[in-house]
This record gives sequence, C-alpha cells and structure tokens, in this order.
Amino acid sequence: MRYLAICAEKRSATVPEVPTTAEGGLPEVLVSTVNPVALPAGAPGEVVNTIAEATRRIMADEKLQAELRALSIEPVADADPVKSAAYFNAERKRWAPIIKASGARIE
Repeated sequence: MRYLAICAEKRSATVPEVPTTAEGGLPEVLVSTVNPVALPAGAPGEVVNTIAEATRRIMADEKLQAELRALSIEPVADADPVKSAAYFNAERKRWAPIIKASGARIE
C-alpha cells in the first residue's frame, strides 16, 4: 500500500514526499482531524486566555512535538481562541451541505 495524496493544505512532515490533494488538482479536498482544547460557550475571557497560553506552552515542547509526529499527528502550537473559533465556524459552514445531502443524523 502507498499514499496517493495527503488531504491537507501542506505536506506532512511524516511523509514529505507525498503530495497534497491540491497539488494533484483537487484543492477543495481538505480533511483534517483536529483535537482542540475547548471550553463552554461564554467562558470568561480571562479563563480562555489562561488556558490558551498554557496550551501554547505545552505544545511548544519539542519532546511532545516529536512524540506527536511519531504518531503522524502534526502539532500546532498556535492556540489562538479567535482563529480557532473562525476555523470551526468555517468548517461548520463547509460541511453542513454535505451532511444534509448525506442524510446523516445524530441519534
């Protein structure tokens, strides 16, 4: 078995020789797994900022980054609550019509 493409915006550090779907002519095929640190809606800004800063410090650890990459997980050290909210809102909009067309439901 061999990789044909990575469904991401940039090549994987784990398998850098594998092209992205965009390089293969399919720029709209982007699928990623995200493991966010999330808080309840309306959490106080001070709490959000404290957790974001702690997350940045933890994710900046080179040993942790190496361990994650060994599991084919690309670590992201930019814990920015505003960017994260924008990302998830955009993903919700992008996937909503696909989910609706599929008929998938939460039961």
